[in-house]
Amino acid sequence: MRFTSANEDLPPPVLGGNGLDDRPVLSSLLVTLVAGLMLQMYNIIEISQLVESVAGGSDLVAHLLDFSFRMAMGAVLVLAAIPFLHAYLGRIGWMGEYTQFMRISLGAEPSRAAAATALSFTALIAVLVASAIGAGVFSFDPSVLVKGDNWLILLAALVPAIWEELAFRGFILSNLQRHFSAPVAVVISSVMFGLFHFSNLFGNWDDMGSVVAGVIAATTLGLGWGYVVVRVNSILPAMGLHYLVDVILYDELFIDPLATDDATSIVYLALALLYPLLTVVFTKLVFTSRRPAGETV
Repeated sequence: MRFTSANEDLPPPVLGGNGLDDRPVLSSLLVTLVAGLMLQMYNIIEISQLVESVAGGSDLVAHLLDFSFRMAMGAVLVLAAIPFLHAYLGRIGWMGEYTQFMRISLGAEPSRAAAATALSFTALIAVLVASAIGAGVFSFDPSVLVKGDNWLILLAALVPAIWEELAFRGFILSNLQRHFSAPVAVVISSVMFGLFHFSNLFGNWDDMGSVVAGVIAATTLGLGWGYVVVRVNSILPAMGLHYLVDVILYDELFIDPLATDDATSIVYLALALLYPLLTVVFTKLVFTSRRPAGETV
C-alpha cells in the first residue's frame, strides 16, 4: 500500500451539489464545528434535569438515557448532518458509497490490520505501564472496570469510538485524502480532531488547562490512528483503539487513584508523545515486512 499521494484506492465520493467536496479544508472545519455542537448537545441544552426526572432517581436509568441521547446525536451527525451538509441525501445509492468512502470494512489485508492494531495496543500498555512506574503512580487493579458505576464507562466509551472516528478518520480524512497527500491529510484531520475537543468546554468551563491538554493529546493521538487507517484502509482499527484508550484512561486502570495531578500528568504526556509514534513505527513495520517487489511506501 502506498503512502505517498492522494489515495487512488479510495472509492469515489458521493458528490453533492454545493461544492464542499471540492473544498476539503472548509468541509473539515464545518464538520468539526457541527460535530462539536451535536456531540456536546447534552451539555449545551442542559437536559440533565429532564433526564433525572424521567429516570425517577435511578442513577442507572439516568446514565442509560444519557448514553442513548449521545448515541442518537452521533448517529444523526454521521448519517444525516454530514450527508445533508454535502448534499448527499436523496441521491440514489448514496448510503452504500458513503459508508464505503469512510472505509467501514475490514480492509484489503485483514490479517495485517489485526497485527497493526494489536501492536498499537501493546504500545499503549507499554507506554502507560512504563510511565506510571517512572512517575511512581503505577497501580493495576482490573476490578476497577466494574467497581460501582465504572462499568458504565465500557458503554459510554462507544460514543466517541464510533461516531468521532467515523466523522474524523472516516469522512474528514477520506475527503482530505482526495485532494492532498496521505501524510498531509492525516495531519489536517488530526488538527481538526484536536480542535473538536475544545467542545469539552461546554461541560468544563472552569478548567481551561485540562481542555487544552485534551486538545493537544487528541491531535497527537489522531496522527497515530490516522496513519493506521490509511495503511490498513479501514476505520475499524481506529475505532477499537480509540475505545480502549478511553476506557483505560477514564478508569485509570494503571494509575493509583490517590496519585497527584502532577504525577498523572507525566503519564498522560508520555502517552500523548510516545504512543502515536510507536503506533506509526509498528504499523509501518507490519506493512513493509515481506513487501512485494515494486510496491512503494
